[in-house]
Amino acid sequence: MKFLYGATRWVILVGPVALKIARFRPYRLVARLFVHARNGEVRMRLDKFDSRSKLVAVCRYIGAGVSANRAEYHLYREDERLRLIPVKSIWFWGLVLVQSRGDAIPHDCAEEATSHPMWSAMLEEAGSANKALKQFCLFNGRPHLADYGRWDLEGVIKTV
Repeated sequence: MKFLYGATRWVILVGPVALKIARFRPYRLVARLFVHARNGEVRMRLDKFDSRSKLVAVCRYIGAGVSANRAEYHLYREDERLRLIPVKSIWFWGLVLVQSRGDAIPHDCAEEATSHPMWSAMLEEAGSANKALKQFCLFNGRPHLADYGRWDLEGVIKTV
């Protein structure tokens, strides 16, 4: 058993599955609000989550883990040619996502990930090949995207 965490979810690796548990982030919201207010970026940051309403944007920010789980559940069912890690089930309206588990891609085999249809989008978002590589894993001997529940990737995924 192994425990990992990201900005929006905790991940528990157990046997052949990964449990992705949504994190609620009200304290991070307050901390980031001060940083963005100091930089004059509050409106721009809220617009990334929802440009229609500040209240909706704040709710989406706090519940970003649930949104990510639900997005992965629906995106996996839409298109199998994208080589996304399979989602087995989703529980409690998105609080917990059960996903198949892959193996980490060794750095000496990183060129395999560049053959994935989403590699260029992940590289552009991550800014470096090492950060982008962390989003992929080997599943059935081929690179698959493991973390694809972000709001900014939905449009990119649909154009690939």
